Amino acid sequence: MPNPTETMTAVRCAIYTRKSTESPTGQEMTSLAGQRAVCAAYIKCQAHKGWVELSQHYDDEGFSGGNLERPALHRLLTDAREGRIDAIVFYKIDRLTRSLADFVRLMDAFQHFDISFVSVTQSFDTSDSMGRMVLNILLTFAQFEREMMGDRIRDKKNTMRRSGLYIGGLAPIGYLSKKGRLEIIPKEAELVRAAFDRFDDYPSVSSLLRALDDEGKGKLVSSFRFKTKRRNGLWYGGSAQKMFRNPIYAGYQYVDGELIKADHEAYISLERWQHFQAVLATRTKKSGKVDPSIHLLAGLIFDETDRILAPRIRGTKRWPQRYYESVSRQLRKGQRVDRVRIRGEEIEQVVSGALVAFLRDCEKLRTAVCRAYADPHLAYEMQRNGPLAAERILAAKGIDLRKKFEGLVSRVEVAKSEVRIWISLRVLDAYLRWNGIGLFHSMPEISRSEHNLHLLRTDAILGPHRVKLKLPFEHHPGEHLNKRLVDLLRKAANADVDFLADPTRDLDRHAANYKLTASKFSRLLRLNYLAPDIKSAILDGRQPPDLTERKLLYSPLPADWHQQRAILGFPTPKPDRTYQSVR
Repeated sequence: MPNPTETMTAVRCAIYTRKSTESPTGQEMTSLAGQRAVCAAYIKCQAHKGWVELSQHYDDEGFSGGNLERPALHRLLTDAREGRIDAIVFYKIDRLTRSLADFVRLMDAFQHFDISFVSVTQSFDTSDSMGRMVLNILLTFAQFEREMMGDRIRDKKNTMRRSGLYIGGLAPIGYLSKKGRLEIIPKEAELVRAAFDRFDDYPSVSSLLRALDDEGKGKLVSSFRFKTKRRNGLWYGGSAQKMFRNPIYAGYQYVDGELIKADHEAYISLERWQHFQAVLATRTKKSGKVDPSIHLLAGLIFDETDRILAPRIRGTKRWPQRYYESVSRQLRKGQRVDRVRIRGEEIEQVVSGALVAFLRDCEKLRTAVCRAYADPHLAYEMQRNGPLAAERILAAKGIDLRKKFEGLVSRVEVAKSEVRIWISLRVLDAYLRWNGIGLFHSMPEISRSEHNLHLLRTDAILGPHRVKLKLPFEHHPGEHLNKRLVDLLRKAANADVDFLADPTRDLDRHAANYKLTASKFSRLLRLNYLAPDIKSAILDGRQPPDLTERKLLYSPLPADWHQQRAILGFPTPKPDRTYQSVR
């Protein structure tokens, strides 16, 4: 008779440990080795269940539990995604995370990968609702402890600042920080005093600093301030640009928005510093008026922290790029969120595509319309107008599309994993009744309360998680026309006409006319032999999301249409489908 332990499936257990630099010294089990020893002993006690400790170490030393930016945790998640782990064991739940929001994301990820996680000192089972409730309670207290610790640290720093000490990072130019007190650096003092004395002689701070650098005074700046290579060999920028706005040089510093006298020697008087602020205020450029016919979602788009995403134009004059972006600011005391930046064309296409898909979807439109009409027959009549209303959005451009957004859309919210669009049901009613003549205007008397709104969700991913974030949207078939692919097909059709009209069929000469190599020109000609349904899908904007110009040109395309569809990711068409010509 076989031994049950021999046929038992092994449970691969990964041990995760973390030690924050904020952890009080002497606290029980704060060392990584101590945490690992306890977790390893626990796994040995579960050997009868088939538990086996993995040899890999996942140790994060010196990382806070307030976020997920930890290298060992990233490796742990990567191995979990690749199926190398069956269970995760840690000493205490706050070793994994102290943030309730991060815990929810981790729990969802572990459940998706079918991975259980165990706290050695806090017994719970994540497979039932009671265990998850206990976890949430434990994590709520862990997050409360972290916030209390942060409050105590901030209060201590503010108390030290109010007593005149300098609490911060690198001291401003002209000062050196020693045990919380600022001392003047004689070498840099010459540069700082020259900048303050000649402030009124130059139209801008940049021109003043550039003149000082031309005179060689920039060499007076101490080398320890440049942790990286100087940009273009210049010293000014960063803290130098902020020199004239910093009250430190007047012997003051900000504490909770209030100017407090500091305990160090000042370069200028407070009156002189206030004069600088008045002059700089007059030099500040006023932002131009937003053109709603260009920025179609201006005033309607926010991020998930309720910050408005303002329209901006970046890039060069020849190649400008439109963005919607937020400012990087503190939402509340001690908490900062990253800047969100999204391409204007992409988010506007996503919103219009979501509206069109909603109006074409009979079931979703019926559900929304029934909330506005008690009479089912009247709701059915309004639902029948959905496809025509969708075509009007597809055909709208510029100020016409802006008016439709302004009327239908109450709010667009960009989250980390989706875009949320709130539609006014009363305005939707008016839009479905509209005859399409003239510009569509919303009615100001319509209430925008929550019970009059319908929420649309569309998948999108914010990434990467850095200061400036972009939004690589997942394209929805049928709503996103790729102009580059269309132009490529048109170019291929023109090249085919020119090549066949030439009796010599000189490939090199025709390639030179199109400024291409002979190899690339021949690949361009191959596009004329694509399956008709592939061409039609590209012209209609129904191509797969990962289809690019490079993939279309350089994929090994056979003559067989079925193989072309399989290689490029197109579905097999229905037999009765008609096709659109490329030319």
